[in-house]
Amino acid sequence: DVTCYDNYRQGISVISAVNLLIENCVLANTYGTPPGAGIDLEPNHAGEKLVNCVIRNTIMENNEGAGMLVYLKNLSKESEPVSIRFDNCYVRSGKDVGIGLGAVKDDGPQGLIAFTNCTIENTANGGIFVYDKSADNARVRFENCRWKNVGLGDGERKRLPPPLAVTLLRPELTRKIGGIDFVDCYVYDDKDRPVLVAGGRKFGLHDLKGRITVRNPHGATARFRAEQFGVDLEITEVAE
Repeated sequence: DVTCYDNYRQGISVISAVNLLIENCVLANTYGTPPGAGIDLEPNHAGEKLVNCVIRNTIMENNEGAGMLVYLKNLSKESEPVSIRFDNCYVRSGKDVGIGLGAVKDDGPQGLIAFTNCTIENTANGGIFVYDKSADNARVRFENCRWKNVGLGDGERKRLPPPLAVTLLRPELTRKIGGIDFVDCYVYDDKDRPVLVAGGRKFGLHDLKGRITVRNPHGATARFRAEQFGVDLEITEVAE
C-alpha cells in the first residue's frame, strides 16, 4: 500500500533480497538518471540474491523507463538460482517498454522469472523487450499476460517497435538466446506489423515455446531474424 511518485532514477531498486513482497503499490512518474524504471531488480555482484521475490497487484504508470525491469548481468553460475514473480501487475503509459529483461548471460544464474496475469498498455515502446537472455539459464515465463496498444512510438521513430521483441545485443554475453515460454498470452493491436520480432543474428533463436492469441485487423504474424532451434510457438489470430 505504498505509492512511489515522482521519484528520481527509480521507483524501487531491488539489489539483493530474500522473501520480498511488494503488494498493492503504485510506482509512477519516475524520471531522471536512467534506467528510470517503475521497479528494477538488478544485483551489483554475484554474491547477491533475488530469491522468492514477489511483486503483485502493483501499478507501474507513466515512467520514463520500463515499467518492470530485470537485469541480471552481475549474477553468475555460482549465484543462487533466482525466483522472481510479477503477479497481477499493471503497466500503463510510459516512454519505454512495459517489461524489460536482460543480460541472463551464458555464465548466468539458473531459476525462474515469471510474469503472471499482467497487463501492459499504451506504452511508447514495445510490450516486452528481452535481450541477451541465454536459453540455458534462468527461464522466463509469461502466463496469461495481455499487451494492449503497446509500441505507440515517441514521435521520432520512423518505424514503430513490435509489441514483443526478443533479441541479441551483445554476443559476448550469450550466443544462444531463448529459454522463454508464452502460456496463453494475448496481444491487442491495430498496427500493420509483426506481433513478435525475434532472433539472435547469426547465432539463432532457441527454445521459444507457447501460445499467443492476437487480435489485429491486419493479421497475426511473427518475424524470426535467425535460424530456429526448438521453437514451438503458436500464434493464433482471432476476428474482431
